Amino acid sequence: MVEAAPVGRRGLYGSMQYMTQDIGTLLAALVGLTLSSVLSPQNLLEWGWRIAFLLGVVILPFGLFMRSRLSETLDVDEQEGRAPAAAAGTPAVRTRIGPYIPLIICILVLFSSGTIGSYVLDYLTTYSLNTLRLPANVAFGVVVATSICAMISRPVSGLLSDRYGRKVIIKTGFALTFLLVLPSFWIINRQPPVIVVYSMMGLLALLFGIAIPPIIVALTEALPKAIRSGVVATAYAFAISVFGGSTQFIITWLIRRTGDPLAPAWYWMGAIALGLTAASLIPETASVKLTDGIAGLTDHRRTSMVPRVVVCET
Repeated sequence: MVEAAPVGRRGLYGSMQYMTQDIGTLLAALVGLTLSSVLSPQNLLEWGWRIAFLLGVVILPFGLFMRSRLSETLDVDEQEGRAPAAAAGTPAVRTRIGPYIPLIICILVLFSSGTIGSYVLDYLTTYSLNTLRLPANVAFGVVVATSICAMISRPVSGLLSDRYGRKVIIKTGFALTFLLVLPSFWIINRQPPVIVVYSMMGLLALLFGIAIPPIIVALTEALPKAIRSGVVATAYAFAISVFGGSTQFIITWLIRRTGDPLAPAWYWMGAIALGLTAASLIPETASVKLTDGIAGLTDHRRTSMVPRVVVCET
């Protein structure tokens, strides 16, 4: 989506990847809310949960249909909108990954920080059931609220990053979330009305949703096309498998070990702090030509890794 986007709209197009994830989470929460409302707890435990998996199969044909009609973006010249001419027999130029390792490490940290935050928000159904002692239908409603708020924030984030740059939006979203995570979890543990729980968690999802889309857009822009797909896929898969797979287990363990219901907030704040550090070290990439990545920058800007505005060589 980022490669296919018009110049100046890569942030918006890239944000659609996250918005569609939020739509999927919202639909899953609505299915859970419906099942928990119409089925008894015993029926839901015995066979009702299978309905959600059967509904998920419906998506597969639609995904295959859409994918079969997508155009290839690897060889399309960004500026001219056509495949670049190549001399017959010209050998492909190898792109060394070494100069990009510091950037890749920063992006890994950013992906990991974003993954932890996303899975803390997904954990809220379990948290509402086991820690806040809310009914099942109310617990599923928490994720409905957070999914809607995150879904709204993604395209806003993309548009803002197109206008003001990737770094400032990432850092602003992270900073605001960091400031409000602990107070929000403290409030919802004071047994407030359900609407307050929905509002506080929705606010966190909204602010955190602002920070995340520019991350994957910045990585896509910063890497040359010869290594772009592999690095993005590897970094994204690493963050999801390691931290997506462990976050909810770690939170549950921390709550049981410490007896502190604010453990998810502390864990999330630690991840955000690391993310803020990494966001401060990556280069601004909003105006990079995708065919070049940060290789299109001057040597000074490329090696400093912290330019405020990226200027492409012509």
